[in-house]
Amino acid sequence: MMRLGKINNHLLKIFIITMITLHTSIIMGEASLSVSDFKIIQTGDDDFYIQKKDLQLKLIKIKVASRFAKIESVNPYEKNPKILLIQYHAGESGTKKIIAEKRVAFFNKETELFLGDAPKEYKVKGEQSPKEEIRQPEWIYSKEGLSVKVNGIEVTKIKL
Repeated sequence: MMRLGKINNHLLKIFIITMITLHTSIIMGEASLSVSDFKIIQTGDDDFYIQKKDLQLKLIKIKVASRFAKIESVNPYEKNPKILLIQYHAGESGTKKIIAEKRVAFFNKETELFLGDAPKEYKVKGEQSPKEEIRQPEWIYSKEGLSVKVNGIEVTKIKL
């Protein structure tokens, strides 16, 4: 009889330690999300969205330059770890210069809501001169959030 009590106590201790470890890892962000947790979907001809796979109703409409958008990385936002930056290749456009565009969608892990979408980087592709520069999006941080300007014009404002 006494032996059964010791086994139950031992199992209870293992269960408690496991639950504390799981809870701590979730709070600390160790149970992080990755590229495989999100997907790009297309509805109609020109509408594209990023969707969190396990939340069918959680979507954000994204801007793409071609039908070949692809999620490249998912990383915590250095200024606020509860926010994930979902970087995606938005495609290529242009005639004289082919420009590849990378964009970022912002996802709040706590509320499980998408906060917005912003341009991150433009890159000249192909045979053009490697010295040829293109103006990059300017990310301006404040207490209220993030403002993104392209050629001096604010194109996105995201409340973080």
